[in-house]
Amino acid sequence: MSKDFVECRVCGNKYVFITWNHLQKHNLNREDYKKLFPNASLVATGYRGKRRKQALSIFSDPTIREKLSEAQTRRWKDPAEHKRRSKKSTEIWSKPEVREMIIERMKESWTDEKSIPRWLKRHLNLRNLDR
Repeated sequence: MSKDFVECRVCGNKYVFITWNHLQKHNLNREDYKKLFPNASLVATGYRGKRRKQALSIFSDPTIREKLSEAQTRRWKDPAEHKRRSKKSTEIWSKPEVREMIIERMKESWTDEKSIPRWLKRHLNLRNLDR
């Protein structure tokens, strides 16, 4: 296997990375491709290494890190951003399958109902958690 490209296991074409659009041509998504070819890489190792070096050089610069931190802080102070995140969070929590998963994880992690934070009980409308 070359470091400069990765080969699509379906059609044999060579790419720097296999994109979502390419997988759609085969009526596959990323998960399906990984199930069919568990050991297949979607990104060439050379490209992955190059991008890693670029990211490390960018984030090792203290002025860039500071600018990113300031931008993040500004974004969190924006009321519209809070409203958008709050709405998304409410949508996620309102799904029954998500609630059930959370309740199951809570049962596993907390030994008794008294150790569950009150705010979380209120949020989930929990009355009684039988172990």
